Amino acid sequence: QNRREFMPQRNCPSDVCRGQNRVGGETLYLQTRGSKFVKFQELRLQELPSQVPMGHIPRSMSVHCRGELTRVASPGDNVTIDGVFLPQKIA
Repeated sequence: QNRREFMPQRNCPSDVCRGQNRVGGETLYLQTRGSKFVKFQELRLQELPSQVPMGHIPRSMSVHCRGELTRVASPGDNVTIDGVFLPQKIA
């Protein structure tokens, strides 16, 4: 699964929770008042066709934007991005 979506845990993974024999002891509930949600957008960047050698496939990479940087670029826009390159392994 390559998608990055927020899905809260429904069941407690702890052995302590499983050891309790009460109804609803394993169910977790999202506390929206105690949570902080931040705008998030994943951009997929691709080389310009004019910069790709003949017969090669354009390289691409993902860029994660948070906060006020979201919804700045639209599909098809030419962008220049400055930042920190942090490779991440996707399971």
